Amino acid sequence: MYNVIETGFVYCSFLVVFVGVIFFMVDKLKWKVFDVINPMLLIYLGSAILGSFGLFAQNEDVGTYQNIITVNFLPLMLVFLLIQCDLRKILKMGPKMLLSFFCATFTFMLGFVIAFIIFKNSMGADSWKILGAASGSWIGGSSNMIAAANALGVAEEGLSYAILMGSIGYTVWMSVCLMSVKFGPKFNKWTKCDTSFIDEVTSKLEKENKDNTAPTFVELMILLSVGFGVASFAQIVSKILPTSGILNETMWVVLVASTVSILLGMTKISKLKGSTLVGNVFMYLLLAATGSKANFFGLSEAPVYIMFGLVVVLVHAISFIGLAKLFKLDLFTCEVGSIANIGGVTTAPMIAGVHNPVLIPVGVLMGLLGNIIGTYCALVVTQILHMLA
Repeated sequence: MYNVIETGFVYCSFLVVFVGVIFFMVDKLKWKVFDVINPMLLIYLGSAILGSFGLFAQNEDVGTYQNIITVNFLPLMLVFLLIQCDLRKILKMGPKMLLSFFCATFTFMLGFVIAFIIFKNSMGADSWKILGAASGSWIGGSSNMIAAANALGVAEEGLSYAILMGSIGYTVWMSVCLMSVKFGPKFNKWTKCDTSFIDEVTSKLEKENKDNTAPTFVELMILLSVGFGVASFAQIVSKILPTSGILNETMWVVLVASTVSILLGMTKISKLKGSTLVGNVFMYLLLAATGSKANFFGLSEAPVYIMFGLVVVLVHAISFIGLAKLFKLDLFTCEVGSIANIGGVTTAPMIAGVHNPVLIPVGVLMGLLGNIIGTYCALVVTQILHMLA
């Protein structure tokens, strides 16, 4: 296979069709393999394999479109995924839910630091960048990793390692959490926790009316206007802000777009329908475009990164259980807080629903909190790893 796609428009069209086919297969075919391998991994590795075999020509036209997607879809993704996050609603979850979430965040960050100390001599010189970006997917989900990777200038091969490590780590930990649900009463007895607050949180969230109807044409146009407006504002402002070290122009785009979107999330704009759907479109197309530039056959350090991820999971598990005992946290709170970090808003509701379907809204809000802080935490981890390198 060599240079089948030679024009930018056909390249973009292929990415859209490719992502659509992946999600069609996941949704309609119901193969068990899709329970283990998530769409994100299929999209990235699939486009990387096709790119490695030379499906996409490395000419000016294709390169221009790749650059347009990489530069512009990043802030658009952030805006659409973050304007739905109303911090005031998240604060209603109560102190124990928030404590659980931030304990999970801290232990995942600790896991990255400890694993880096163990493996840094076996990894490349720029591994601190790759791992710093990877930590974003362990604190809120893949959108944070993509944002951090672009801000840090992580190469396509490095992003391959990050995605592979995150997917395996997530699969292992999610499996452990699902299997441990039945041990909830014993765990709660061991930690001596009080679970009455969960009922209070649930009753508060059930009072929030949810409108699941599709957005109207006017609502969709307003949503797009906000998204493109904020993304453009972030790009304009980033060009006049000072740069230093890892705080480059792309980093400013990420920080400005994220911060403005979070502020807008506390206004009526957060009620606009369809923001998550639109944000996911940009996220998966950005992921596919990034993968198409990767060299799948150059992943010589994959075993080290996989071991790194497993050590992170182990450190998180041990330290988080210790904190659960210290703060008297129940298993539901711990598992939702943990999965809200490593899986984000797409999977936190799943683990919440396994415990009790009524508590799914708690998982959604915990996942949204991960979306909000993930990119910032990833940059903190990056700075720590850089100092340790």
